[in-house]
Amino acid sequence: MWKVAIIESERGWGQKIDEVREFESYEDAKRFQIDFNKDNTELVVPDWYMAAQNPVFDSTIPDKAIMNK
Repeated sequence: MWKVAIIESERGWGQKIDEVREFESYEDAKRFQIDFNKDNTELVVPDWYMAAQNPVFDSTIPDKAIMNK
């Protein structure tokens, strides 16, 4: 299972994980990350913004194919 953390950042308050999305494939996770971040193009970092992080593989979630055997 691939996961993408969405981070909320606010000046003076820091950062926190707002949400974690799960995907079956790396390609789907990467596509989500790119689409989510497509509007983060300002030259100056805004006071508040959200950004999707790089996909990571979570090996603690059992593979469905193995579970169905």
